[in-house]
Amino acid sequence: MKDQGRGFHSTKGALKKMIADFTNRKNGFFCMQNYTIAKYLKRSTKTIANTISMLKIDNEIEVLYVGKTRYLKLSNARKETLEIVKKFYVGSGTESGSRKGTESGSPIRNNINIIKPKGYSNKHIQTGQGIDIILVNDIKKVITNFKGTKLEEYVCSVRNNDLLRKTLEEYIKNINSDIKNPAGLFRKNVTENLERLKVEKAEAYLEKKCKEQEILKLEEKMQENAKFKKAAQLHEIKLNSWYDNYLKITSDDKQLKDIHNYIYSDRFSYLDEKNKKLIFNTIHKSKNNLDRHNKLLFKDYLSERKVES
Repeated sequence: MKDQGRGFHSTKGALKKMIADFTNRKNGFFCMQNYTIAKYLKRSTKTIANTISMLKIDNEIEVLYVGKTRYLKLSNARKETLEIVKKFYVGSGTESGSRKGTESGSPIRNNINIIKPKGYSNKHIQTGQGIDIILVNDIKKVITNFKGTKLEEYVCSVRNNDLLRKTLEEYIKNINSDIKNPAGLFRKNVTENLERLKVEKAEAYLEKKCKEQEILKLEEKMQENAKFKKAAQLHEIKLNSWYDNYLKITSDDKQLKDIHNYIYSDRFSYLDEKNKKLIFNTIHKSKNNLDRHNKLLFKDYLSERKVES
């Protein structure tokens, strides 16, 4: 098998292509353990597990468990978001817009806003929030080698103003006059913080799922115990009902004979004569209040005798 990770800069891209290439066409699902995937893609097992978690959180894949076997499937979320982009661009009424609507390969979610910062003619695509001009200006003061409108475009592409602000504060704390490419270093720090944020979200999601699984197992155990208790209670009722009925329809002489045969059967062959008489007298005197254990053994004995006869 060829290295499925070759030609892809991200584990997400490599994993999605692998799922697409090796999905069972019959049922539409991909089945392979994390260890095996990691081996083919030349990544660590932990990286594969985190990537699957992030793809699931982003609704890019579906995960299904049948017993202990896990199945993966590419979801239709990306296709749906691409349709939103196409409709937006095609509806712009321009030739370039129609072309982008056909060729676009970047999924952009709902709530698309076109924003024109003062002094610039370029358009910025934003999802959910506009450009924070104050943040942009603060970055410009520190990161002096962003050219033209590249900084505004970069802020839009990151789509996380809080993370950019935090990264800028960290950069200022560790600023060094010998840095040759401030913009490049800042981008690197942002990328690392974004990856860290994704891992934290994935770990939090997994922790939540583990807790949910623990609660589910506890509930299942409680339900199982409740069923067992109910079955035991029902068995107890049936046993008492059988014994009460036996005493009602059986004469005293027959009861005495049955108890005698029961004590002197093979069940108590390990007892000597003295102890057999002692047990016989005890059961005979307290037959109306016989304990559950002896009721059960006595019932089994009579059932066996009935089958034998």
